[in-house]
Amino acid sequence: MNKKELEKLYWSEKLSISEIAQKLGVSYWFVWQRMNKWGIKRRNLSEANTLNNLSRKIIIPESVIRELYIHKKLPVTKIAEVFNCHHSVILRRMKEFGIKSREWSEANTLYPKHNFSGDLIEKAYLLGFRAGDLYVCKPNKTGKTIRIEGNSTKLSQINLIKNLFGRYGRFVKYKLKGFREDDFWHSYCLVNNTFDFLLRKEKTIPRWILNNKKYFSPFLAGYIDAEGSIKIYGNKGCIKQVRFILASYDKTILSQIRERLISIGIKCGRLRINSPKGYRTKRKPLPYKEDYYGFGIYSKKSLLQLFDCIQDYLKHPDRVYDLERTQRNIKWRNEKFGNLRMK
Repeated sequence: MNKKELEKLYWSEKLSISEIAQKLGVSYWFVWQRMNKWGIKRRNLSEANTLNNLSRKIIIPESVIRELYIHKKLPVTKIAEVFNCHHSVILRRMKEFGIKSREWSEANTLYPKHNFSGDLIEKAYLLGFRAGDLYVCKPNKTGKTIRIEGNSTKLSQINLIKNLFGRYGRFVKYKLKGFREDDFWHSYCLVNNTFDFLLRKEKTIPRWILNNKKYFSPFLAGYIDAEGSIKIYGNKGCIKQVRFILASYDKTILSQIRERLISIGIKCGRLRINSPKGYRTKRKPLPYKEDYYGFGIYSKKSLLQLFDCIQDYLKHPDRVYDLERTQRNIKWRNEKFGNLRMK
């Protein structure tokens, strides 16, 4: 750029310093300094206001601005490029049309966030999964971002978290080293405030879920995906049988689940302490921070009733595989030995 070109842009083409900088791909101050260096006279306030009034003659339909700014989420500078004008013109039009500018956090986010679907079955499942295996917080108490975290040594658990929340916001996973130098996965997903129902870790099951089978089943499936175990056990040479165990620190939630299952005819074992506070093993060298409770289901009839209740809502691939495998085991045992323990 030389003096003659700059004078032409500023005086002949009537561009502002900002518009010249934008057109040439340089900074505002670069243009300002060149004008000072070459002694290029600047417009006075009256001349500048005249140009601004002329710019108001640009026809910019309200519907187009709403489409580009609200629906397509384009920044003001990009909309200005569409109409070949300065971004201040677009801002004035938005003010005239009553279009509210996005807040700073929304306008400057690198990764778009989408609202929760609002589906109550999905919400019930997420509350069940949250009660068992998630940490949820707001990095900034006054902000509009919620952070959902999960840790696991199994990648399948991390992938489940991605499937649950990845479509709503940015998902990140990476490996870390545990205190025993073993690898585990850490993941987090950033979503918006429509997920605020997950912020509080409930100590009891909400009544709208507990008293309605339509929502209790997905809640239970979510809790089982986080804390449940469906296994086939038995020594070599013995007939292998199915065992379902649900265990966690949440005594009240476990008690509510157990009582609800009993009320619909599913026989459950006694709720008891599986591991007392402070207990540790070679597999779990860190001591239990609280008493660890659990109960089991063992009869074939009750197991099949439980599977009918949750099989449409389970999402963890390992749980789905275990359920299908155990159903085949029960069917095989019934065909081979008769319908024992099916009453």
